This record gives sequence, C-alpha cells and structure tokens, in this order.
Amino acid sequence: MRKSDGYYLYQVGAALQNIRGIKFNWSEDDTRGASFQDAFVVLRNTKDTLQKFLKNESYPLKTCLKKGQELIDTMDRVIRKIEQDADKNKLVNFSEIWPIVEALDVFEAVLSSEFNLLDLYVITKKGNYDTSGMMTNGEDCFPKDLPQKVPECIPDVR
Repeated sequence: MRKSDGYYLYQVGAALQNIRGIKFNWSEDDTRGASFQDAFVVLRNTKDTLQKFLKNESYPLKTCLKKGQELIDTMDRVIRKIEQDADKNKLVNFSEIWPIVEALDVFEAVLSSEFNLLDLYVITKKGNYDTSGMMTNGEDCFPKDLPQKVPECIPDVR
C-alpha cells in the first residue's frame, strides 16, 4: 500500500490546464495571441509533467497511456516548430494550438474514466485510531509482547 499524494495530482491537473490558457490569434491581423516563447514554456513544462505522470508507479494507468502519448506527440510538433522558427516573438495562431487542445480533451475524457476505475481512497479516522499510524506502525494496535510471541506475524500486521 502506498500513500497517495493529492497535491501531486493537483499539480498535474494545473499543468494540463495551462494549455487552455495559451492565447492564440484567429487571423494574421489579430494581436491577442501568446508569443512563441511563452507558448514554448507552457508546452515544455506541461509535456515534462505529463511524461512523468504517465510513468508514475503510484498511479498504475493503462487505458489513458496511448492518449497521453498522443497529447505529448502533438505538443512535440508545436515545440519543434517553435524551436525552428527564428522569430520567438511571433504570435501563436489557432491552427497551432487547437490540435493540442483537442488531444487534451480526449486525454482528459479517457483519464476521467480510468480514474473512476482506480483504487484511490481517502481513509478516514475511526475512533482513537490514527490512520497514518496504523499504516506505518500497525503492530502498535496489538499487545506489546506480540513480536516476542509471534514474530512471523509482524510483516502482516504492518
């Protein structure tokens, strides 16, 4: 049993949502878009976060791995385009960001379904029993002489 890090999941979600914050212009004369440099920073950080998340052993993901990799590949195409363009102040347009947003939508839908199937629980305190203490020192719930009387049970009690 591993303790789940809720804040880590929050950080992954925040990184993914940063993609939706990238402003793009609809046409050549539209000046509301983010610069290539700003988009590059968001996409690079999000890609790194997503790659680590998909490999994280604490969350044994299966179904969404393919869609996660497709999102990474889509981000990579734009990242390469930005890296190859000499003008880093150029504004991002709709056609560059929209495929990423679509891939994110698909990934989030599959991730949502998969999270519903994962065994993620919040264990609440019962009576005087401290959940964290029971998980790390389960033998404390038993008589003190248990390790001397039945030493082979200690791994199971823990």
